[in-house]
Formats: sequence, C-alpha cells, structure tokens
Amino acid sequence: MPGTECSICVHTHARYPTDQLEDNDITVNAGPGVIIAFGGNPTLRSNRVNHNLHEAIRIQFGGRGVLEDNNLTANERGAWNISEDSRAHVTRKRNKRW
Repeated sequence: MPGTECSICVHTHARYPTDQLEDNDITVNAGPGVIIAFGGNPTLRSNRVNHNLHEAIRIQFGGRGVLEDNNLTANERGAWNISEDSRAHVTRKRNKRW
C-alpha cells in the first residue's frame, strides 16, 4: 500500500493480533512500515520493509513480537522505534538494518 501512513498495524483489536507475516514488500509509507501496539504479538519473517518516511518497525504501548530475517534498510528513521514498555517482549534475530 504505497503512500499510506502505515502499511500494517497489529494490535489486540486486530482480526489476527498474533498472525505471521512472511515474505512481503512493505514500502513507501508516510510513517512506519509496520506498527505493533496494544498487545499485538505477530511474527514477522523474511519481509522487506524499506523506503518508509519513518522507521521500518515501530513497537509501542505494550506491543510484542518476533522479528526474524527481515530487510529493514533505507528507512528515513532507521530500522526500529521500540518503546521502553515493549522492549523486553520483542525478539529480534538476523535482521538487516543497514
């Protein structure tokens, strides 16, 4: 969904708050590529989250998740913005950040 504020937003009120996202292109958004919040707990694996005007992935307000083998390069504000209350609940492995 190029040009939108955020391509994917995952939270407890979403239809599938613990779903898996694999092998997607998430690009060219006016904000972050992915926002995980309010207890959302997805697994993101082997995605390309690039060329967003904010960070690739923002996790806040108790968001959680497993982030593995993603390409998070070429975002205006870097790969991550993870709030203090979410940090202990996020697993990050083998992601390409630059």
